[in-house]
Amino acid sequence: MEQVQSFIESFLTYESESNKMRYNENISDEECKVYDSVIHDYIHTIFNDIGIGRSEGEFDKYRFKTLIKVNLENVQKRPFYQIRKYENPKCGDVIKRVLSEEIIYLCYTGSDKTVKKGKSKYHRIFIVAETDEGLKIISYFRWVDGEYEQLDRYEPTHIKDLGKLVGVEKYLAPEEATSLADYNKD
Repeated sequence: MEQVQSFIESFLTYESESNKMRYNENISDEECKVYDSVIHDYIHTIFNDIGIGRSEGEFDKYRFKTLIKVNLENVQKRPFYQIRKYENPKCGDVIKRVLSEEIIYLCYTGSDKTVKKGKSKYHRIFIVAETDEGLKIISYFRWVDGEYEQLDRYEPTHIKDLGKLVGVEKYLAPEEATSLADYNKD
């Protein structure tokens, strides 16, 4: 799991830097696109539209100036809580086609914005696997009210069953009660 840990830590660092650039009006859209292309290298091409990057002309709208400033002040690298390794997951047809082996890794992370002390919790769970394009993020779950929520409603891209849990590596415990209970269950 060391390779997956290194991979996701690197992704989270680039994602954080990309977010800082996205909210900085002194950085051009073109400069953001160059940096965002690095982020896309971590994501399998079947999911290259998962909402990374800046909207064209994002700073042209006056009403968004305050929101942009607040976001820039609160951007952080996502905390990385743990990795869970699963064998023999049941996946939709799109994901099945790209997997090189029957193993997926769930990488539990927090928010990419600062949160109040004592409130850190699961926010996004990136699913990493060895694929036909190498080690890649193949999807993610949102963590909503103690439950996993799929990336979209397109069934062929779903993870229907995680499979058998065969390994866990823990790095940092979340603080929020539901996330902490899940963290401590394995």
